[in-house]
Amino acid sequence: MSIKEIHIGLDDIDSPQGGCTTHFASQLVEYFTKEHAEWKDYPRLVRLNPGIPYRTRGNGAVALQFLFDVGRINEMMEYIEQMVHNYVDETYPNTNPGVVVIAEEIPADVRVLSRQALWRTVPIDLARRLVKRNNIVHYEGGNGRGLIGALSAVGNALEEDHTYEFIAYRAMDQCGQKRAVDLESVLEMVNRMGNKVFSNVDPTDGKLLIEPHGPDPVIFGIRGETAEDVRDAANLVKSGQNIDRWMIFRSNQGTGEHLRYTSKIQDLRPYMASIVHGFVESRPKIIDGGHVVFGVRDGRQRIDCAAYEPTRSFREVIKALRIGDDIKIHASVRPSSR
Repeated sequence: MSIKEIHIGLDDIDSPQGGCTTHFASQLVEYFTKEHAEWKDYPRLVRLNPGIPYRTRGNGAVALQFLFDVGRINEMMEYIEQMVHNYVDETYPNTNPGVVVIAEEIPADVRVLSRQALWRTVPIDLARRLVKRNNIVHYEGGNGRGLIGALSAVGNALEEDHTYEFIAYRAMDQCGQKRAVDLESVLEMVNRMGNKVFSNVDPTDGKLLIEPHGPDPVIFGIRGETAEDVRDAANLVKSGQNIDRWMIFRSNQGTGEHLRYTSKIQDLRPYMASIVHGFVESRPKIIDGGHVVFGVRDGRQRIDCAAYEPTRSFREVIKALRIGDDIKIHASVRPSSR
């Protein structure tokens, strides 16, 4: 027996019809705990570039890190692959699960890819080349896109700013029913926890932000500054459905990790998440749909910027801009359109 550190990356193990990569990860944690794995970190939930058009909700991938017998890696991969087949809806054409298993050190080029995936578009072929070059044990389904997230998750150790997320799950046979998270209990939780938690209730209209709306197994998710904080907060939340299982993730959620890279306008490409330093070139104007649009220039290049209607009060800040204002824009880039 040779015990070494094992890293498992997971992505795209879900579909609009149900399932959730984090829920699948919780089942893996249960399995490896029974197999006497020694956990080295909380499961990591790594949010990647939010501007990617073919992303799943939240564009999150998961990494698990533990000590285990490396002689069982092939056995481990066979078990995980069978679990994936049993879990995903393989009739849905855009489910592209990816799993990687890496022993000991994470290759340097995988860490580079993980940084790129935070703010750029990463080609599937690049992920496949890294897997082949480093002889990484892996599984890919569909078009292989899940490999990108799986590699990116294991490559991001969240060594700097990070937060925690408690996710409560219902049983899979309950996914067609209402979650019925109690708003009053959430408001009381927010009042008691203060700034130890965040993004639980929309401050503009009081709507719940912790309860999803799809057929996935998540009942609610609470984000906060420490694992203890989110666990304590979750104990204060009531819902109409019983919690079948729960898990706490360490995450880059709320850290702005995807918006740390500055680009010139001429270097921007569709779906980048970037910072642009420039000057307001044209006064903000409201267009159909309630969006506010204005022009920005840096040197000889210009680009249109939009604060979309769902940003609500932020549009008032944008409307106050004047020609010549010196600004830094933190945003995602979308393709040009009419």
